[in-house]
Amino acid sequence: MGLLKDSPFFPVKADQVILESRNCLAFFDRYPVSVGHALVVPRIPVSSLFALDDQMQADIWDTVRRVRGILETRFHPAGFNIGVNDGQAAGQTVPHAHVHVIPRYVGDVADPRGGIRWVLPEKARYWGTKTAPHHGEVIGIDVGVTKGLHVVALSLAEPMSAGTFTVLGNGVPVAAALRLCLTRKPACVAIDSPPNWARTGNARGGEQELRKLEIALYSTPSDPRKQRSNFYGWMKVGFRVFEGLRPQYPLYRKGKLGRHALEVFPHATAIVLAGWHRPTNIRKAAWRKQILAEQGFNVDGLRNADSIDAALAAVTAAYALRGTFSAFGNPAEGVIVTPREDAAERLRAAMQR
Repeated sequence: MGLLKDSPFFPVKADQVILESRNCLAFFDRYPVSVGHALVVPRIPVSSLFALDDQMQADIWDTVRRVRGILETRFHPAGFNIGVNDGQAAGQTVPHAHVHVIPRYVGDVADPRGGIRWVLPEKARYWGTKTAPHHGEVIGIDVGVTKGLHVVALSLAEPMSAGTFTVLGNGVPVAAALRLCLTRKPACVAIDSPPNWARTGNARGGEQELRKLEIALYSTPSDPRKQRSNFYGWMKVGFRVFEGLRPQYPLYRKGKLGRHALEVFPHATAIVLAGWHRPTNIRKAAWRKQILAEQGFNVDGLRNADSIDAALAAVTAAYALRGTFSAFGNPAEGVIVTPREDAAERLRAAMQR
């Protein structure tokens, strides 16, 4: 026996049914928000679960328990959101009561903390003041020699993509970039440059780790003869930025992240966010801008490749402030920060695509 014909869920195809009980039916949602998203629905088309008698309610919640076990075995999620929209003010759009059983997977959103609290986004986050300082914005810096420095601020917001990019400087000298940072007092600063040379050999630990994950990046040779090459001029500019910020923004090495200067790499950030490498038929700047747009950011003001990279640096800083980041390398010689705690796993997956 299925649902009554006057139910808005009628008919339910047989291959979508998960299980049945005396009083309810469980089936996959027609518009799933995740793989395995299921509904548990009473056979009687009432608008509220709480209009049912105690026995029917008990049967529904027992069915929810059983459905959760089936989905766990079949799809192996990392967690579940289970809930009810009870009434129009709570978001109910279908006038037949139902329980959502939504499997959740690592990486399905950037920051899953709060879960169901996000039905009221402005009040969802309660942990921010405990985990990181909030000074209104973060700053990303793209470093260059002849092209100068590009400085982009990202206002901190919930969700993160509601933040606004502001281009503070296009092709400015080091002194101007430092002045912008020290005047605006952002929560942290992310710089697209190493802070120093390798202690031995041609590359630091972070560069070696990322290369194993097919992220191409430049070496930081310990040999003074190689360091004199004009090619490394941009790194020396980066060194000056880190040194100028150091009294107020010491280099992040390990532990709790707050008012720090971070070494970041926009190329790695873009791949971590996207989950795949740039297709060969798309120009680098266009692809990176596309990735930011797909994350929900307004990218209209990012008009050149350098401001796009500075924006990716700022996004990395915003992730880091939330505690959702990875750090590659040896803290003694400096770490390279990327978004997301599962960055290594996403980079490995990108290698297979």
